[in-house]
Amino acid sequence: MIQTAIEAAFEAGTVLMKYLGKTKHIEFKDDREVDLVTEADKAAEAKILEIIRRNHPKHAILTEEAGAFDSDSDYKWVIDPLDGTTNFAHGLRLFSVSIGLERDGEIIAGVVYNPATEELYHAEKGGGAFLNKQPIRVSSIGKVERSVLVTGFPYNVRENPDFCHERFVAFLQNVQAIRRFGSAALDAAFVACG
Repeated sequence: MIQTAIEAAFEAGTVLMKYLGKTKHIEFKDDREVDLVTEADKAAEAKILEIIRRNHPKHAILTEEAGAFDSDSDYKWVIDPLDGTTNFAHGLRLFSVSIGLERDGEIIAGVVYNPATEELYHAEKGGGAFLNKQPIRVSSIGKVERSVLVTGFPYNVRENPDFCHERFVAFLQNVQAIRRFGSAALDAAFVACG
């Protein structure tokens, strides 16, 4: 199944790269006009769904754009076809395809692919994590003061939910640095790389 996820991520990445810098239609998911969706999101998701349905037609699927396709399978694919849509829409090459696989509600595999840099991160439960087939591991730094952190903000950041501004400032004053890249899936992959 990891090979299905990798194939789907590569194919969706090809779709995204065809749209990069050529996005013509941007929609907003709500009235705040912050959470974007483009024709690239939808086209990449359609490609992923095509590949998963061809290889695993009875599996359940949950996608960012189309929602849930339920089944009585033990397996569920969780898909964000374009994580970092705002970056993508502005031509910033920090975005990714994110595909996870659950079995009985437990994550057992995942793929994150940045087609702009051709970096493929993948992991299977009990099988390690890899960047372009090379093993990766988290940092061994034991002190937060010596760490570089990565974070993101929710789409309702202007409302400051859970005091996210204050928490950000508190961390900023106590770490080596904080980075904000705009793709949560890439953030997680960068952490996995240390």
